[in-house]
Amino acid sequence: MARTGYNRKIMYLAAALGAVLFSAAFFLARNGDGISDPLIAFIYTPLFGLPLTAGLVKYRRIGFWGALILMLGLAAAHFLAICVADGIYDFRVCYFLDGARHAACQASQAREQLAHRVLPAGFCAGIVGAGASFVLLLGLRAVRDRTRLAMMIAATLVLGVLGAIGLSVGLPDERGALSFVFGLFLPWQLVFGAVLVLLFDGEAMDAIRRRFSPSRAV
Repeated sequence: MARTGYNRKIMYLAAALGAVLFSAAFFLARNGDGISDPLIAFIYTPLFGLPLTAGLVKYRRIGFWGALILMLGLAAAHFLAICVADGIYDFRVCYFLDGARHAACQASQAREQLAHRVLPAGFCAGIVGAGASFVLLLGLRAVRDRTRLAMMIAATLVLGVLGAIGLSVGLPDERGALSFVFGLFLPWQLVFGAVLVLLFDGEAMDAIRRRFSPSRAV
């Protein structure tokens, strides 16, 4: 497939637009509350990848099938990340107790939720969401090399930490879903989108490759 010039600034704007579209849909789908519904998230998550995928098609980095796989794959990875976060956050050991012991256990879990549930849930969800997306990208020939693989691994770890921080400050409060939007999803997706833009930028990858492998520079 013949390629055209890759405008990095336009692609960054496309990624940012996708993050804003997703955040707006997230807020509207929940009518202002912070209740999580993974199935609904799977339906509107493709909005995040829509502008970015359109740009990749425009610059001929991917074709029609690649675009379809990318959009659905990103949505599926996000769906999986939400399920992982919900599973860790909602895990309960109190069900094996009864009476006063059950009530005391529940109260203790509520007090220790942040350290014992929120941070691990956010970190694991960030790792799973980013990792699953990057594994999907490895199926595209355009981003299959060692430099990009190293960037994917590093970005996955960073996005895991960002997920932990974001979920800890983005739990539902009196702002409802806005806390999720500005505390977790919008910052995470802006960083993730920027990484995606770089992965498809041949010049940027060549510059990184030369920087860390100066002996290979021509």
